Amino acid sequence: MNPMQMIFQAMQGGMNPMQMLQQQAAGNPQLQQLHQICSGKSPDDLRKIAENMCRERGTTYEEVAKNFARQMGIPYK
Repeated sequence: MNPMQMIFQAMQGGMNPMQMLQQQAAGNPQLQQLHQICSGKSPDDLRKIAENMCRERGTTYEEVAKNFARQMGIPYK
């Protein structure tokens, strides 16, 4: 199971995804960096960060969100 699937399942089970990220980040430098970026940010701030990251990679937030939803088997508007 990939980390995103684990986060999604944790959210469905009522677990705080940030707690799970902290546990996973202990041995993963990329997750440690993600946790540092996300800590203390509002949802709007996080969306802006995600949009900027997408733009840097030549895609859009909407396209990434659609692909993520499809991979997770959840509907996307």
